[in-house]
Amino acid sequence: MRWQRKTDWQSADGTVTDVEVAQGRGGPIYTVSFNYKVGEHWYGGFFSSTSEYRKDDAISVQYDPADPNRNEYTVAASRAHLWAALVIVIVAALVIWIAVSSGSR
Repeated sequence: MRWQRKTDWQSADGTVTDVEVAQGRGGPIYTVSFNYKVGEHWYGGFFSSTSEYRKDDAISVQYDPADPNRNEYTVAASRAHLWAALVIVIVAALVIWIAVSSGSR
């Protein structure tokens, strides 16, 4: 797989296929599923938003032409997972360090 800068990505017309709504602290959070077509192949993804979306809404999707399944929303989701994993590791390390430090006293 060849990586391209996001500025080299292309745009495709997408369609919202499903919307789930959950109540967050600051109001509703929409989990939006969507499809988009590149050439003869269909791809999909999802994202969360505080903006309202409805089924069959039209959206624009930026995708990597070297790997059309990779779109702006999957990249953002993978970055969020990496940050979450990093925070979990740091907290676990602190808990272990505190437990070891207080046990040696």
